[in-house]
Amino acid sequence: MNTSEISTPYAADAEKSLLSMAMLEPDEIMPAAIADGVDASWFYIPAHRIIWNALESRFRDKKSLDITSLMQHLNEQNQYEAVGGNVGFCAVKAFETCTRLYSAHLEILKEQCERRKILELARLATAKDNKLYREACRELAASFTNEADSHRPTFAEVVSKAMKSMQEMINKGTHITGLRTGFPELDFMQGGLRPGELIIAGARPGMGKSIFGMNIALTAARQCCKQNSGRVVFLSLEMSSDELVQRLAQSMAEVNLFGLAASKDNALKVAKNTDLMRAQKELNTLPMDIIEAHGMDIARITLQLEAEHRKNPLALVVVDYVQCIQGASKMAKESTIESVSDASRGLKNAARRLNIPVLALAQVNRDAANSGAAGKRPTLAQLKGSGSLEQDADSVILLHREEYYDKAKENQENAENESIMEIILAKNRHGITGTEHARFIGKHFLIKPHNSDT
Repeated sequence: MNTSEISTPYAADAEKSLLSMAMLEPDEIMPAAIADGVDASWFYIPAHRIIWNALESRFRDKKSLDITSLMQHLNEQNQYEAVGGNVGFCAVKAFETCTRLYSAHLEILKEQCERRKILELARLATAKDNKLYREACRELAASFTNEADSHRPTFAEVVSKAMKSMQEMINKGTHITGLRTGFPELDFMQGGLRPGELIIAGARPGMGKSIFGMNIALTAARQCCKQNSGRVVFLSLEMSSDELVQRLAQSMAEVNLFGLAASKDNALKVAKNTDLMRAQKELNTLPMDIIEAHGMDIARITLQLEAEHRKNPLALVVVDYVQCIQGASKMAKESTIESVSDASRGLKNAARRLNIPVLALAQVNRDAANSGAAGKRPTLAQLKGSGSLEQDADSVILLHREEYYDKAKENQENAENESIMEIILAKNRHGITGTEHARFIGKHFLIKPHNSDT
């Protein structure tokens, strides 16, 4: 077929969608779009190119992107009529969309832009001018090269990086190269929480997975503070930030809030209030943020994390919990398996792209309680929703407390305020697996290493 007979590829609705998003949420969308390489060539419709140029120009100049300012800018540039005047401009501004569609619509625009470039090169390749033909052929071949492959390091560079990593490990005298979790045996087996990796921590409801995630987030934030590098984000899809901060403060001060409130011991109340104030002071200095992500899908979460990382580099993300992440596609919304699979892949990609560890908490199926196995310990097969969690994860941690299933021991735990938690490293791409025993102090929302004296 003659290339002149092929219609030009473009996606008008995706173009309107991205522009509308940029007008609705400029502080969120414009930095993301520019970082992703969006420019006027991504838009085929001339009016859309003009609007994008206006948005980008004003954003780079740190000028307001409100609708009135944009309309005034276009008028001053004698371009307002070129975008269709009030009718054309408002049709783009009012286009129905939402920021969670950013990644999907960005991919559509990118693909259509690449198709146009390929089509133009193919047209040039039919030219009679031999020099123009050869140049077009070279560019056409290059356009089929995967972008990631074009940045692929040479084998020598890979070897050099690997040797440097091993030498640093030897010089440090430890193989623990990632963030420490606060649990020494787990760190020894796992090597710490390494950049680019997805770590799944699974447990039955009520077993203590949120407490485990908070404990690790706090330990990591303290390391970041000491090293003056990076910060920790706790992404909550279940609890409010107020509730999480209260739990953090109670764990740091080792306070049972309800017990203290009911106590008649004024001296104890004064002492524990002092401990809480000390915890507040430390929390104010820690490089840590809590983001409420209730109802978010994985596309929106990924966009949020990328924006946070650009604002201030992240060292660790903790997600509580993965089965609460909403499905974005129609299939994912209708299927728990598809929804969890999308979330798992998205979190793994985010870990790699941002080069940070992502600790995702997950539920274990309730059949762990009815398995009849000794101690009813959870298994990898019981991760709720999808086998993708086990497949995508670099390591999987399973949490277990035998007292949870024994009412007599549970009552004893309530009296003594402590029980044993098994931290089971069930999958580890770096080598050994095993179990660390820790002290679970539920009333303080705290988990301590088994040999801890305090």
